[in-house]
Amino acid sequence: MEDGRTGRPTSRLFTRERVKAAACWYMHTWHHMRVEGSEYLPTQGPALLLGNHASYLDLPALLAMDPYPDTTILALASLFKVPILRQVLQAWDAIPVERRGRDIAAVRRLLRALSERRVVAVSVEGRRSRTGRLGEIHPVLAEITATVEVPIVPLGVIGSFRALPYGAMFPKRHEIIVRLGHPLMIPRGTTSSEARRQIGDAISALLPAEQQPLSKSR
Repeated sequence: MEDGRTGRPTSRLFTRERVKAAACWYMHTWHHMRVEGSEYLPTQGPALLLGNHASYLDLPALLAMDPYPDTTILALASLFKVPILRQVLQAWDAIPVERRGRDIAAVRRLLRALSERRVVAVSVEGRRSRTGRLGEIHPVLAEITATVEVPIVPLGVIGSFRALPYGAMFPKRHEIIVRLGHPLMIPRGTTSSEARRQIGDAISALLPAEQQPLSKSR
């Protein structure tokens, strides 16, 4: 079976529409999720949606608020080993990324998605936070943003760490907010360190004090 709009294969059970409906139902019913700043989302791609990663709940929050028909996301390759989760990720045409080193295949797929004028959502740290605070921006991602010249929409997920912190098994009933910021463009040739600073500043501006990087919380 294929997705009628994209032509990509998908499971009969885990279609994009069903995954989104389930994510919306859960996030709005259990976490009373709300989205702030949706007016900052471009009407279409290409674009990069860059956010923090404080909890496993960030993924369903993203799926619930995603307004586009063909967004793709980057996800750790290890998550594809979980059968049900693999089908969910495949329904969203997720790109598997190896945790260690520079995953050239993943970078190529990301660039191809942008060339197809799609929106790509990425967790900027490359891993889940153990404290709920925004971590360092992944240097490979920073390098990519300095070469593609597409709108970058900063995104902050608030409350997901309180609802399901690192090491917890079951989510608490806590409000989750997805906050979007004004898009920025990083000029071609910008250094990796400067791109990391700009991305970090844009996402930090959307987060409460308890989720700020330690260097900014003092």
